[in-house]
Amino acid sequence: MRQNETFLLVFSEMYYMEPDNIVKLDIKDRKILSILERNSRTPASIMGRKVGLSKSRVIGRIMRIVKSGLIERFILDLNYAALGITTYGFYFKFENTPEHFEQIVAQYLYTHGAVRWFCLTQGEWDLIVRFFANGEEEIERFEDGFMNKFGDHVAAKVFCISLFDTNHLCTQLTGNEGSYYHQTKKYHGGPMRISKQDYRVLFWLYENSRISLNEIAQKEGMSPNVVAYHVRKLEQMEAYFAYSVRFDRAKLGFISAKALLNMRRITPQRRDEFLAYCDALPIVSHYRVILGAWDAEIDVDVKNIRELYVLLRDMRNRFPDLIRSFSVLTKIKQFEANPFATLAGKKIAKENVPNFTI
Repeated sequence: MRQNETFLLVFSEMYYMEPDNIVKLDIKDRKILSILERNSRTPASIMGRKVGLSKSRVIGRIMRIVKSGLIERFILDLNYAALGITTYGFYFKFENTPEHFEQIVAQYLYTHGAVRWFCLTQGEWDLIVRFFANGEEEIERFEDGFMNKFGDHVAAKVFCISLFDTNHLCTQLTGNEGSYYHQTKKYHGGPMRISKQDYRVLFWLYENSRISLNEIAQKEGMSPNVVAYHVRKLEQMEAYFAYSVRFDRAKLGFISAKALLNMRRITPQRRDEFLAYCDALPIVSHYRVILGAWDAEIDVDVKNIRELYVLLRDMRNRFPDLIRSFSVLTKIKQFEANPFATLAGKKIAKENVPNFTI
């Protein structure tokens, strides 16, 4: 048996447990979440007509689900090609960390201003960080800043560049199927021109994609008509594919894991077959092609680690000419930060940093 297979079987017993805080949902809850995943800006009145509830009862249900933690954030699914943005990543292995180290790291990353996402993991790496940067100077600035603050505890690190991303809909929860893979692939528009006002609007939409235009206007000192103009402009230029939501799948009893794949040289046709295969799997939540220490990453949500083992075994058997080897990380805790803060001239207050302790 291969080392990675042994790893998966050993951790299956360690990580599979029934959480005490599984969120209970009825059919109407799931219908509301299905609508929000497709378009989180859908008015409560329209959702009410579709699910057979009053506007006030829809709002009440959304507030209850948000309070439960199942909805982590109302967010934008960004079109990086249109925005002219490249996402970079670092993977860190730590040693000799002090008490409350995770929260100190979270405070630094969440308030950074260019960090998009970070995650504590179990496995070969302890922390993954994804951030926006405009060229080598900003990449070096991020690395130098992090290492100056936490370098004494960094045992190892690797760097990667994200070349292609897909976001898959949460089929297990909402019943929605598919991903934004085809939309990403077909984009040929080239980078758009983004003004400072565009970034200010993007900042608030990324903070909460259900925010009203009047709220953005009040926060930015703009008129609602001006805000509406920038929103229409961003939509027409395909700055993002959808107003959507991020779910905490652990609240439904799922374990989130990441498979890091080393792949052989592949033809475009075989690559598309592999992407179509991933696109059709409901347990896959994300797929990423990278330039770095490995070639691709697949994020999955499974009921137990054995389910992940079966998936990876079947994937390797189906594509033996593509997958050379893989390693697995179990996600422990993750957060999405606002990567438009610096571009919009904003500062994230330290008191807004979520709890990152374990």
